[in-house]
Amino acid sequence: MMALTSNDAKNASYSKTQVTGTVFFAPAGTPLPKSASEALGSVFKNAGFIGKDGISWKVKTESSSMQEMGGRTIKTELTSYSEGCTFTLMEYLRSEANELRYGAANVSTSGAGTTIYHAMPTSTPLVLVIDTILSDGSLDRIVAPSALMTEVGDIKRASSEELGHEVTFEFSPSTAINNATSVEYIGKKSGEAA
Repeated sequence: MMALTSNDAKNASYSKTQVTGTVFFAPAGTPLPKSASEALGSVFKNAGFIGKDGISWKVKTESSSMQEMGGRTIKTELTSYSEGCTFTLMEYLRSEANELRYGAANVSTSGAGTTIYHAMPTSTPLVLVIDTILSDGSLDRIVAPSALMTEVGDIKRASSEELGHEVTFEFSPSTAINNATSVEYIGKKSGEAA
């Protein structure tokens, strides 16, 4: 019989941003990273700074219960599972942030400035990668191969308000990661040899 291990406060953690970026995105079908430290391919784009509230992870489950004629529940089964996240893109002038919010086809940048067509988002999923650093310095990466933007927040234009795009993504199961909605890799501390 295996001995129980004691609680260890060193295993508790906060999630911090990386200097190189936190949220990256690429077209669906892009080869996925397989570890927390693997370099992302050149097709991935950095969405820029994320708002102070961070990234809210949303997990939703539903279940169905079976009752016998006396009213007692005799069996409960999980019937659905979904996952997604919400965050605010803070770099309002960053073309990549606008591409993530509005779609690359609706954003063009030239020497004269940026043009953004405020059009209905497409139903085309993309690959979303979220890179953070844990309190002990370990790298933490979450990969969602099929992320679809399903909601956008309001923007308040006022001299006392930060401009940013709040976006919500829902993740679909992907055969690329064993039919899961996302996969998380926790790796060695930044700078440590593998």
